[in-house]
Amino acid sequence: MRNRFEGDAHNAVQVGNFTGTMQFGAARSEPRGYSLLPPLTAHYTNHEDPLKKLDAIFARRTGRPIVVIVKGPPGSGRTELAVRWVHRHTGDYPDGGPFFVRLGGGLSDSDRLLTGLRTLLLATGEFRAEDLPHSLEGLSALWRDWCRGRSIALVIDDAVLASQVRALMPDEGDSAVLITQARELGTLRVHTVPEEVDIEPMSAEASRELLARIAGERLVAAEPDAIDQLVEVCDGSTIALCVVGMMLADADTDEPAARLVRRLARRERVLHELSRDRELSVRAVLDAAYERMDELTQRVYGVLGAHPGSAAVSSRAVAAPLGEPDEDARDGLRGLVRARLVTRADEERVLMLGLVRDHARTKLSRPVMGALIEHYWAHAVSAARVVSPGRIWNRLLDDLRLFDDRATALTWLADEHPNLCATVDEAYRAGVLMRTAQLALALWVLHERGGYGQDMIEVNQRGVAAAEALRDPLLVSVLRTQLGFAHRQRGEYETAAEVLRSALDAAREAGSLEAEATALEGLGLVLLDESDPRAGDVLRENLDLAGRIADERRLALARMHLAKVLEPDEALALLDLARAYFAAHRDQGNVVKTDLWRGRKLCAAGRLAEARELLGGVTSVTGYHRERGEARLALADVARAEGADPVPDLREAERIFTRFGFPREAEMAAARLAGLS
Repeated sequence: MRNRFEGDAHNAVQVGNFTGTMQFGAARSEPRGYSLLPPLTAHYTNHEDPLKKLDAIFARRTGRPIVVIVKGPPGSGRTELAVRWVHRHTGDYPDGGPFFVRLGGGLSDSDRLLTGLRTLLLATGEFRAEDLPHSLEGLSALWRDWCRGRSIALVIDDAVLASQVRALMPDEGDSAVLITQARELGTLRVHTVPEEVDIEPMSAEASRELLARIAGERLVAAEPDAIDQLVEVCDGSTIALCVVGMMLADADTDEPAARLVRRLARRERVLHELSRDRELSVRAVLDAAYERMDELTQRVYGVLGAHPGSAAVSSRAVAAPLGEPDEDARDGLRGLVRARLVTRADEERVLMLGLVRDHARTKLSRPVMGALIEHYWAHAVSAARVVSPGRIWNRLLDDLRLFDDRATALTWLADEHPNLCATVDEAYRAGVLMRTAQLALALWVLHERGGYGQDMIEVNQRGVAAAEALRDPLLVSVLRTQLGFAHRQRGEYETAAEVLRSALDAAREAGSLEAEATALEGLGLVLLDESDPRAGDVLRENLDLAGRIADERRLALARMHLAKVLEPDEALALLDLARAYFAAHRDQGNVVKTDLWRGRKLCAAGRLAEARELLGGVTSVTGYHRERGEARLALADVARAEGADPVPDLREAERIFTRFGFPREAEMAAARLAGLS
């Protein structure tokens, strides 16, 4: 009998006479390599330029791995960019893979790295799980040894620590390593020289293109205005645009874009609406970015979320509620800049906008908001005192000394103006009424210069409401007077007169002659603007009241204002007295205003050469834009009286008024130009 086996087999058993128990195991199968790369998405948009940069970088072959860090805001498509480039160039790296390891997730940093290294080694097809070392050092050494001399492509996604990247780096060979950065990897530069490719937020055009790819060309084309509003809400965020596109595509209603715009109309609802789907959530992306921050950067992030304004924020404003030194606040801000959660406005200030700011607000605390209000209140009050030290209503402000000179204080007020206006609103909502009223009072020194018409109205409306709630008639009177001047700046004379009369009533209730004179002065100027013949009587009454008060500055102001309605000789006498006081007390703003009216009265008196010289001086003073423009109008009158061409002065007046936010005056200059033509 022949017992013969022919052919191939992993295991063969041949038995003759056998009794008892037999044990045998199957042969171990040979491991096979495989790709770890995620599949491509269908709606890739707007990253052709970064892909070309990657092409140029990896075109160089040096015999060593080339490392590129892909940077961009959370949710900008960093991973998609890296994966897409590798998909395009798989054939250029033939020795295995391509490889992909994600370091994000719920595990600890060391567990993520252990899991990642094991996954990479198994994907090579040359190792079995039971043969792999258990230690991190052993796995890393085995991975480097396998990579030596090979040409592979490796994507390291969501890298948090430079040490993680070093453990995953291939050894010598023409390999491409693309790292998507979740946290700053600065110390990586000690061991390698990585290139960087930055992903910018999507442009409006690219945003519309992405929405069209996800939701359909016809839907996007049917509602262009609503689509533009949705693009603005998304603020260039790729993840937000993908969520919006999905919501549009899934909608089963007419005009889905318009309906979605209405759902997102309340800013505080936007983040919630764009985070309903747990698998495609703006909040989840930003939460992940927040969790990777160190404790200081998280606190700074929360402060920026609490910040009442949407303008640039200084490190000093952040340090105050943190209770930390300014340098620590700067460190936290640098971390947020590196994470692309804020952008630099200048060396001192950063901007946090859009969905990131909405998310940061969820991390704020009320004590932080209170500290921010205190910071802006204290600096505004101090600045107001330095900018206008002679103002009588400084007595209603705390005596704080945070600025050393007028120019610095005025620059700070101008830079922080949007934040200060927002702080007024926030203080009023928080019920911090005296701070609200004092902030409105302090902002007068900036608002009176013009160019802030609507802000001036809204700030003083809040101030008046706070003063009324405090039942302080003196505060009510002063703030109503400021509100009246705001309406006057806007050319709303009827409203201005009504508000100023109510300010007079409050002043009389308070028994304050100073407040009464302040309101009376404002009312007289409004009547003068309207060419109302009663203006002279009111301004004379104001001068008489100033004499009773016996305050030299108030007397000087009353003389200047009354001079506006008088004949040249009488007016010039009053203006000379007023100017002497202002010059002696270094009150530059009122010196400029007085010189403007002296020039006008000299022109009216026929003293044209003197008028031209004086008005020319006014046009050269920096910072007083309304007065410069009005001096140009007056110079046009001088030119006409001399038989010269007034057009250059009128054009310059219109340019100044338009540029610096005086629409009523710009229209006046334009009307005069039109009349000449």
